[in-house]
Amino acid sequence: MYIILCLIFVSVSSGDLEPNENKSRNLDPLATSNTMLTFKLLKELNNMNTASTCFSPISILMAFSSLTAGTKADSTTQKELMGALQLNRSGLLEMNQVNEQFFNFNREINNVNHDNCTLKMANKILVQKKFDIKGEYKKNVRENYNSSIDEVDFASEEENILDTINDWVNNETNRTISKLFDKPLDELSRMVMLNVVYFKGIWKHKFEKESEEKDFYSYGTESKSKKLMFMQNEAPRKHYANNMYTIVKIEYSCKLLEFYIVLPKELDGLKKILKYFETPENYFKFTNQTENMNETRVKLSLPRFKLESNLDLKKVMKNLGLSETIFENEEFTEIADTNIRLSKAFQKVSVVVNEEGTKATAATVTGITSRMVQSIKSVNVNVNRPFLFMIKQSNTKIIWFIGCVFDIPQQN
Repeated sequence: MYIILCLIFVSVSSGDLEPNENKSRNLDPLATSNTMLTFKLLKELNNMNTASTCFSPISILMAFSSLTAGTKADSTTQKELMGALQLNRSGLLEMNQVNEQFFNFNREINNVNHDNCTLKMANKILVQKKFDIKGEYKKNVRENYNSSIDEVDFASEEENILDTINDWVNNETNRTISKLFDKPLDELSRMVMLNVVYFKGIWKHKFEKESEEKDFYSYGTESKSKKLMFMQNEAPRKHYANNMYTIVKIEYSCKLLEFYIVLPKELDGLKKILKYFETPENYFKFTNQTENMNETRVKLSLPRFKLESNLDLKKVMKNLGLSETIFENEEFTEIADTNIRLSKAFQKVSVVVNEEGTKATAATVTGITSRMVQSIKSVNVNVNRPFLFMIKQSNTKIIWFIGCVFDIPQQN
């Protein structure tokens, strides 16, 4: 009998989003775990392939944490999961502490009140009819992980369940991902755990309508250059540079989330940056740099791009320390007395970055420590080579999304 864990993340750079002005609850431990998991996953994914990739660390962290809540306290399985998720490295040593962090996190997100708000995280569990999930677990995932629970029959309602899942995902992602599953699930399935993150926000400083065709050096080599349409603008932005990379923050019209570009100095320098980010000392230094940047005028040239990824999380999580027994044995005794095991875990991701979102506001980012520098001459940043990008929550410092772009398909 199986548990299937699915994660979906969508980010689109258009729309309008207003921030929650309330002071963030104490989510420092969750933010620390999130940062450590982000760069651990980034390392593993880039060791596994050299192609462009993207993922949502907070989506992975929430989904696997809700699964971890179904393991026995102090069991080997729980310790392995909390270790792989980097929870115990931030002082979250017990599941009740983790549950409380996600309860506060969901309150933070749910308190974003605006007519045009397009930031949401949705969780759903489909469970086999008459499969006796323990009441305490139901209460936990409903209250702390904001998850709905629906009963289905995996054996006799195969096509209906397929349509139910795909329709729900399609609706929650505003029709961005229309089909998560192509074929019915295994009839031995007993639970399907779904987590969807959707974000849509417009730029604070809009890009020019007219794009310019420029060279993009795929994989950092001149021999693989291609002509792409670049969007451009000049605006006051937070900016940081050292001898390895340049960071530029591109603000949305909201204050809640922020978009960062990390551009290597060298044409083929992205791999070197990723190698540098493998140690906690260096990636925490980088996250601190994003919080302490100068403001200057930046003339930015950025290619439009769409990036999609399908990640097999079973393989990745094994590389982070999960043993085969978690996927082969029945370890989730706090979910049900019946033997169940985790059979699949994957994440489907889609991100679109373009010049859309022509409504600009005067909103400014709060909670940012910065040094203001008056600059007469603009800094030119031409994103014409492989780069890293990140979407981070401004008040909690939680990383929602991160990706590496080595190549961009030729645009029509």
